[in-house]
Amino acid sequence: MKGVYVAIASGSTEKTAIYKMENANRINSEVQPFCGAFGDINDLRCSCIEQAKKTTENRINSKIDEVLHIGDTPGDAMGAIFAHATPIVVETGEYRKKDFPNFATVIKNMEDGIDVILNTVKSLQKRKGQFSI
Repeated sequence: MKGVYVAIASGSTEKTAIYKMENANRINSEVQPFCGAFGDINDLRCSCIEQAKKTTENRINSKIDEVLHIGDTPGDAMGAIFAHATPIVVETGEYRKKDFPNFATVIKNMEDGIDVILNTVKSLQKRKGQFSI
């Protein structure tokens, strides 16, 4: 997908976050290389998202117009909103659909939700130019 970049924004350490992304091979195979911001440097999730966006903008030397944040906690969804990102949350942790804010798109897992993720990217990409997940 041209103009789409993966930037990890995680409350986890960098090592743990990259391990989690190994399960998202289809995303990684369809987008350009990623950057990241992690919890071992940023205390707030929204700060991780904002820093990942800035890191990606610096790396590609261009402005990112839209950000999609995929997480697995209610705090991930709230952090996305505070960072002006579109939230998608995954029911892979201890939380289920009833636990997430109504504004977040909820998917059961990355494998079953991949089409939702990619369709959201395509939809947002139509509205804007550069994009970061």
